[in-house]
Amino acid sequence: MYLKTSNPIAALTALSRCFGSVGSLYVLGAGASVPHVPTTDQLSERILRSFLQAGIFQTERIARDVVSSRIIRDPEYWKNPMRWELVQRLPPAYVIGKLPELLSGHAAPPLANYEVFNLAEKPSTIFTMNVDGLASRICKGHRVLEMHGRSPSGEVLERSGWKTYTEAILEFPDLPPPLIPGLVLPGPESADVLARAEYMTADRLLQAAGYVSIVGYSFGGMDDIYTYAFLASRIPRAHQAILVISPDPYEVMYRLSDALKSTRVHRISAYWNYLARAILSPGECRKCHPTPIGLFCPHCVDYRYEALLDATA
Repeated sequence: MYLKTSNPIAALTALSRCFGSVGSLYVLGAGASVPHVPTTDQLSERILRSFLQAGIFQTERIARDVVSSRIIRDPEYWKNPMRWELVQRLPPAYVIGKLPELLSGHAAPPLANYEVFNLAEKPSTIFTMNVDGLASRICKGHRVLEMHGRSPSGEVLERSGWKTYTEAILEFPDLPPPLIPGLVLPGPESADVLARAEYMTADRLLQAAGYVSIVGYSFGGMDDIYTYAFLASRIPRAHQAILVISPDPYEVMYRLSDALKSTRVHRISAYWNYLARAILSPGECRKCHPTPIGLFCPHCVDYRYEALLDATA
């Protein structure tokens, strides 16, 4: 195993150098958009709530497809058998219809999660797996690649009659699901994604990326196996560092470290929304430390992150 376990300051120093280097590549997963876009568990809760509130249920159970199986969390039968039975009548096409509504990035600023990338040297590459459009909206001066497409805004969906059609599925569950061209929904990736122009562009840009930061992304619980294989085969062997940033970064760190035969894979166990705020506003203790090589002082950011975390406890 080619693993070098990072201490927090060493890993934050590598992230600081990543931010201070032109051409760095940032891979963004769902954790990069928390709390502005629902997580998978929150998607399930919101879809089930709207389904149950609508009060239209079929007499027979309805089999789930790949997407609805990936998203929907069944309630515990023993707690509420009736609720469990009703959820078994959820049309998969309704789930598909609700996802673009819920995944559309309509949060109002400030959004530190994405604004922090405006501090990074330009141009760098934002390789986002999210379909919320937040990176394109906020990260100016960078190359933003939306690998799985983008969900239209709520206003566009409303004008198109999207919600009306989705609600009609509850009465007519055999209606085909509404689809958005180019939008990849949660579930196992198809190999076809690698033929997208975004992957071809990323292939070229990765050649010059000394630093790669993977933020809030576990490759969809390895649903995104083709994206994982793409990155594992394209990240230059001469990379300076790879940063894996999430509350639980270990599995991805071990995988990449082994696949790349690299001792330069670092972990940062952190919630991105708090870490981004710490980078944007590190406090006044910078004068106590030597000038950092990179964008920010890792000691200041580490201290500020812990303070933000303590304030929410």
